[in-house]
Amino acid sequence: LKKSANDKQRAELMVDLSAKNFSEKLEEVEFSRIFNDPALDWFPEELEASEKFLVLENPSLNPWLVQAQEGEKQLLLVDGYRRMRCLKAAGFDASQKLECRIIPAEFPKKSILLFRLQSLPSSKRETLSGYGSIRILQHFQEAGMKVQEMSERVLPLFGEPPSLHRANRMLQLGNRLASEKVPETLKKMSVQDLMPLLRFSSDDLPALMELAEKMKMGGNKWKTMLQLVDEICRIRNIKAREFLTEEDCRSLLENRDLQGPVLYRQFKQLLDRQRNPELSQLREQFERLSKGLKLPQGVQMENDDFFEKEELLLKIKASSSKELLSQLERLRDCLDQSEMEAIFRMLQG
Repeated sequence: LKKSANDKQRAELMVDLSAKNFSEKLEEVEFSRIFNDPALDWFPEELEASEKFLVLENPSLNPWLVQAQEGEKQLLLVDGYRRMRCLKAAGFDASQKLECRIIPAEFPKKSILLFRLQSLPSSKRETLSGYGSIRILQHFQEAGMKVQEMSERVLPLFGEPPSLHRANRMLQLGNRLASEKVPETLKKMSVQDLMPLLRFSSDDLPALMELAEKMKMGGNKWKTMLQLVDEICRIRNIKAREFLTEEDCRSLLENRDLQGPVLYRQFKQLLDRQRNPELSQLREQFERLSKGLKLPQGVQMENDDFFEKEELLLKIKASSSKELLSQLERLRDCLDQSEMEAIFRMLQG
């Protein structure tokens, strides 16, 4: 029983690694002995110019945090990845010594990961992108942490409430994206914006990654786009990759003259037509007839967007009663045109 209690305390100590659990004494370590681990390199951006200057002037201004490796001279870098890249890019002498705090080798990887995450300022943790948070969660899983523990201990550090379901879905999405070339636009999105990808099969992901790369859209537009694609595919009982390789889609996505908002607008119009062709035809017909009326400048005609009401709305811009009277006189000529009759027949039919 005593051994069991000691084992439990030791396990809790390993998980709850803190600055007090290792020596505060600084040791000088050759730069060449320190190696990096992608699982702990969470911020791809470089240091700002002022920060680079301070690092190059005094590399040990902030002591480096490393972990000893059992039976090896090499030391694992725990914190300081951007500084390491800065020094290497500047050709820093590998034989130079840096002041380091050394975590004992006995602490397991998941404890190091948790300590690294807890050491970050809350503002830094909560501004991690969704893709970054998912990748970190995967590293915890690879280090042997159970999903329940991730839910309780890791998700709150991302500013999320504990949720076993959420943790499982994040890990599932991470596994799906692991073999994909994820565009930078998606890497910057939140977890909430990335979750709709789980509606699609793994076979659909390459086509969706290409769509994201071409569109370069924000999170809300991306979610809207995925929802439309998903609805169309369900209605037509086809896969997203099949839909996105159809002629109408390819002609738009491969048009180099269309970029940014214009491409997004035209592609969304295509999706709207595919999802509800009858409504799309009504909208196109209304627009064509409205243009045929040649309404006076300052007069705008609107209708119910879903054609559920048999009525029109006219907006007239005027800055005086005289101008309003003039607008009404010019409008009278438009109302006698055949296009106006056709519009009302369309609304009633």
